[in-house]
Amino acid sequence: MTVWAGEHAHASLAMPAGEWESLVQEHMENEISISAFLEDVFGRLTEDPTDDDVRYLADLLTNIWNNTPQPDRDGRTANQMARQARES
Repeated sequence: MTVWAGEHAHASLAMPAGEWESLVQEHMENEISISAFLEDVFGRLTEDPTDDDVRYLADLLTNIWNNTPQPDRDGRTANQMARQARES
């Protein structure tokens, strides 16, 4: 995200991984909604994104969401949970 944010002049999205994790966990605790998370992040953009930027950002943010440990799921990520489900 930091690389993309720098290349597209969105300094507000250039955050360390720990800050992204905190932001995701905040949304998991309050609304448990990836939609609210996406709205929050898109609201931080300093200019209107192109359609390509929207698609890329949505994919990137979904990846961040799915790889953040979820407190209500014993600290597992959505990707870990999906992998465990496939293996059982």
